[in-house]
Amino acid sequence: SSLFTGWSSVYSIISRYSIGPSLWTFDEGTVLNGSPGDQIPTRAFMNFPYTYDESTHLGDIDWAPQGTPGPFAPADPLWNGLAQAVYGFFVPETTTFLVIGNTAGLETGIGYKAVQENGIECPGPCPYGTDDYYNYYWMFDIEEILAAETVSDIRPYDYGAWDIPFSNNGLNSIIGATYDTTSRMLYIALQNAGQMGLYDRPPLIVTFALTRPPTAPTAFTSAPVASTPAPVASTPAPVVANTPAPAVSTTCVDSSLRFKLQWNGRKITRNCFWVSNRATIQRCSVEGVSAACRDTCGGASTSCSACEDTTLRLKLEWNGRIIHRDCSWVGNRATIQRCGIVGVADACPVTCGNCS
Repeated sequence: SSLFTGWSSVYSIISRYSIGPSLWTFDEGTVLNGSPGDQIPTRAFMNFPYTYDESTHLGDIDWAPQGTPGPFAPADPLWNGLAQAVYGFFVPETTTFLVIGNTAGLETGIGYKAVQENGIECPGPCPYGTDDYYNYYWMFDIEEILAAETVSDIRPYDYGAWDIPFSNNGLNSIIGATYDTTSRMLYIALQNAGQMGLYDRPPLIVTFALTRPPTAPTAFTSAPVASTPAPVASTPAPVVANTPAPAVSTTCVDSSLRFKLQWNGRKITRNCFWVSNRATIQRCSVEGVSAACRDTCGGASTSCSACEDTTLRLKLEWNGRIIHRDCSWVGNRATIQRCGIVGVADACPVTCGNCS
């Protein structure tokens, strides 16, 4: 076979046959020499059919039913019902098959006709959070693809969010791409990113120059024209405090609780996964975040972020009710019991005596 492709997106309703990126090959001659109505013989190398199984990440309707209030359970970060593979290519001089596209719902989950956090109902499945969208990449080892016993056995050796220039934190999604093997340039089209006026919605083409990696299947290194790093495994950068940390805990963990914060002019409820997923330095710099997410915001340094109580209001369950409270409430009374709530001691280490 001389050409390769993925599934078409013309299937009704969910617009896919495979829950993850697929890879099929076909011969150019069968297309050029065929007649109208002929079937084109293909060979499948990678395909993930609709048999829901949490252990294998094969599934389709993994969103909350209509009428369920959000936020929902976080969507599968490998792939889910809103993940979309837009373009794939073989990275030259490597054994990597790189697929780029987008996904959603990794922090706030997905609901069918969900009422999002801004009060607007979606016409179909969508994430609860209005900014819970991501441009994404999946990197597969070609040798693993060829050696797989079945086409659904393959898994990417790396995948994650890609903060592309002009993508507006993933809201301007990847809608097309192509790779020029001669110039080693990757061209990516971002939806609505070229907007200049009030009503125009043109796409914007962002280009990346690929440099030669040292070994394969190492993630490729690119030198983007817009001076933004190519996709690599997400490792949060540390936030350096301007003053010495008052104390250092013997443990460095993120609180598992969700918290309220101000972001881009809006009040939202998020957790430390959201902080680590992208724009980590900026999100850690929001007042109170680094104290609640000490591993994410300081785990890459020689010690954790400062051992201090977060100033944020935490979402927790108390006496059978869901409430939002800060660390002063924890220390006000019944401190031992309140510190015993999962996630509270990690967000309020001073109050709960978790600092060394």
